[in-house]
Amino acid sequence: MKITLDPSSYYREAGIFKEDQEGRLVELLGIIPHFLNNIPETSDVKEGLTSEYGMGNLYEMVGHTIHMSTMVMSYPNDSDLYPLVKYDRLMEVILQYNYGIVAILPKDGRPSFTTRMD
Repeated sequence: MKITLDPSSYYREAGIFKEDQEGRLVELLGIIPHFLNNIPETSDVKEGLTSEYGMGNLYEMVGHTIHMSTMVMSYPNDSDLYPLVKYDRLMEVILQYNYGIVAILPKDGRPSFTTRMD
């Protein structure tokens, strides 16, 4: 799994995180990277996250748009969310945003799935 911190460069360009402060960015990710690291590359990541999270089925968030060119998540009447990290796996891309929001974007055309893991 390839991991890219601040994949849109939003946080660096806005001066929120500088190169020497990536540790702060990593702290914001919480336990989600550990969950993903425990899921084999060839396994279904939604099922794996459900199992790792251990709180029953994951809630599906709806009503948002993810702009693929920028990876920005938009909800009507809310501020845009920029990804903290991008996890590039064999079968999907996972974007993690503030507030424990995780978007699973399958590479094979299956529908995406977004949840909040807090």
